[in-house]
Amino acid sequence: MADVFVRAFPGSLRHYFGATIPRPSAFADLFAFLHRAEPLGFRVAEAGGRVVGYAVALSSVSRLVRAAVSSPYLLKFIAGLLLGTYGVRPASVARLAWDKVRMGLSPSMVAVTGGEILSVAVAPEVRGQGVGRRLACDSLDWLRKAGVRRVRLEVRPDNVAALSLYKSLGFKVIGRAADSEGPTLVMAKDLRQA
Repeated sequence: MADVFVRAFPGSLRHYFGATIPRPSAFADLFAFLHRAEPLGFRVAEAGGRVVGYAVALSSVSRLVRAAVSSPYLLKFIAGLLLGTYGVRPASVARLAWDKVRMGLSPSMVAVTGGEILSVAVAPEVRGQGVGRRLACDSLDWLRKAGVRRVRLEVRPDNVAALSLYKSLGFKVIGRAADSEGPTLVMAKDLRQA
């Protein structure tokens, strides 16, 4: 999953970290933390024995917050950051963390309680083959079965493929937000009408 993440979001990684991409252990620890917070929210697509896509969904954002304060991964991450294990500057991570907090508190994000599709990524070599659609649909099915009534996500307005996918799945733009990387659209879907 870490490999797909790095190859799917190179612009974001350059924005926050410059030419020095964090070591794979940083992403492995991030995904381990997310898995601890919501183990059933993970979806993975494989081809030829390798992961070519993933989706991470949360049935409750508050569950993620609780996991952050009670999880050993937070302390492990802070130690790894301070000891240089991840190969990144603490200031880069602080800017990223501040952006995520700011986004999470934006009026558009706060307006929708319920679940969230946190991340969907597809390896460049299999894009356009329906992998992202299958991952997103499976995530929505899981959220619905978990009793989630509304789900939200954020997407960059210039990510035309993702925006088109989410609109085709019934997501509607409900607001806008911004971080240091630029504007995002906040989209939501009522799962009771599906």
